[in-house]
Amino acid sequence: MKDGRLQLDSLGIMHDEIRHVHQVVEMARLVRDGLFWNRDVLHAYAVAHGIPMAPLIAIAHFPDDWLMIRDGHHRCLATYLGGRAYLRPDEYRIEEYTYEMYAEINFKAGFVTPFDPRAEVRLPDFGSFRQEVSRLYARSPEAAVTFIRHNKSRYARPRRYYTLAQMAEHVWGIQSVEGHT
Repeated sequence: MKDGRLQLDSLGIMHDEIRHVHQVVEMARLVRDGLFWNRDVLHAYAVAHGIPMAPLIAIAHFPDDWLMIRDGHHRCLATYLGGRAYLRPDEYRIEEYTYEMYAEINFKAGFVTPFDPRAEVRLPDFGSFRQEVSRLYARSPEAAVTFIRHNKSRYARPRRYYTLAQMAEHVWGIQSVEGHT
């Protein structure tokens, strides 16, 4: 981290696919035109579209100092593809986590997709799984736990890529944004 800037090519990822590819392409154009994902931009977008404001990009910081994108994969990938190699401090927030926290089910926090981010990634869309867990939990928390433990393949899989740069290279054919500021 230099001057609070996070270098995108070294950030770990918790998803290795993107759901809305067309959005990433348009977002990358905006980045090329000088856009930064700060609160003012996020607020203006929310107001213009009548939707809740998106939070800043969430970066999970683990005890071994690995930094992983927890929320904001689309924005990070668009920034990388748009030719900017970093996030400014006003675009992200750091959240402290342990790997054990990710391995546990926490119904109170709404975390029902336990996985090991060192070896696994979440699938890009697990909303229907979460809804099913919620319905089960209302009837029987024990049944919900059993269901989660027996259906991991519906929300996680072994990781193929570790960093945003690797995902961009393998999925998009982009090898580097070196030379971009």
